[in-house]
Amino acid sequence: MPSASIVAPSAERRRFPLPPSVLRRINGQLRDDARLLDRRIARLEADLHALGAPERSDIDAVAEGEEGPVVEAIRSRLDAALGRRGEVHRALLRLIEGRFGRCERCGADIRAERLELVPTACRCTSCGPR
Repeated sequence: MPSASIVAPSAERRRFPLPPSVLRRINGQLRDDARLLDRRIARLEADLHALGAPERSDIDAVAEGEEGPVVEAIRSRLDAALGRRGEVHRALLRLIEGRFGRCERCGADIRAERLELVPTACRCTSCGPR
């Protein structure tokens, strides 16, 4: 998880579309989410290990046959948690770099209401839901 604090926009950076108090709240929410996801990922990895499931790096062992529905379900949850953690870390990085709230595709501001509801949003509603 990025550890730097939110930087104030410089002359080259744009202004955040949200007030500093809201940005601090979103920053805290994202950091809390990252910690929860890290714990969830550790639990899921421990569950896989306890079941004797092969590591993903051992493609041959995974590809040899059915792993079973329990292992497949855990791997599915792990994949989802890893993906979500990536979204959270990218949102924190955008906050740190002063790019938070700007659409990654067209450069337009993302509506403040959207950012408050979905702080990991990296696109405006015109460019797509991500």
